[in-house]
Amino acid sequence: MKAMLLAAGRGTRLRPLTDHLPKPLIEVGGETLIERHLRRLAAAGVDEVVVNLHHLGELIRARVGDGHRFGVHIHFAPEPTLLETAGGIRAVLDRFEPDPFLVVSADIWTEFPFADLRALDAGSSAHVVLVRSPLSSDFAFAAAPPEPGQRARIGGATGRRDAGSDQPPNPMPASFTYANIALLHPALFRHLAAGFRPLREVLFAARDAGTLTGEVYGGLWFNVGTPDELTALRALTARHLRDTGPASQSGNQRQDTDAAGTSGSALEKSRQRPNSRAPTTD
Repeated sequence: MKAMLLAAGRGTRLRPLTDHLPKPLIEVGGETLIERHLRRLAAAGVDEVVVNLHHLGELIRARVGDGHRFGVHIHFAPEPTLLETAGGIRAVLDRFEPDPFLVVSADIWTEFPFADLRALDAGSSAHVVLVRSPLSSDFAFAAAPPEPGQRARIGGATGRRDAGSDQPPNPMPASFTYANIALLHPALFRHLAAGFRPLREVLFAARDAGTLTGEVYGGLWFNVGTPDELTALRALTARHLRDTGPASQSGNQRQDTDAAGTSGSALEKSRQRPNSRAPTTD
């Protein structure tokens, strides 16, 4: 299986830290964000990873090398000019043809089980992972499955269940945002012209065509966007890893917050702070 790690962003909200350190190389729990992703992707069965580079990209290349020590082979895709997510994927699409591939932002921290994203549902061109967001977002979806981990088609203002489901459509408010984790089919990008292309437009087109599915992830997920969010994440992960041990690091284990066995409501209260801001591409 193949994956793309998005590592080209500048991390402007984390300046001055990111003036000299690309955001994927920030350490949390004694491990950089991108190295943790590579290790967990390998554990989930991914053997080939494309990493796009822009801001201080050579530091990332020097740190992770060819990927051998993680159990994957890395292809680097430098972007002299930022292409945004869909544009970056379009530039290296030949690497992924003809099968669906994972896309993960290198600057998030999560325990989402990547091994769950092995295949698209019949008739689907994209499957996105969503997280609850108390803030409005230009990457929000108005409908989502009601239970963490349950897949459903996403379309417009109401959720459309997969064919054969005995569950009714489930209208929900726009309180779910894209978690920067997806399984995508190359066909979504073949028609795109080269250049700057946001992923938002591609996913919303799939939603409108009825080929987008999604699931809500209720476990640990953090968008590392500001110094305060980074500080809170480091404190929380130190407590969480101390309580749960190495098992929580597996790339194949689904661990929703309610079942994490870690501080109960205290853990949930703490994780809301880093997760309160919608994902960005900075």
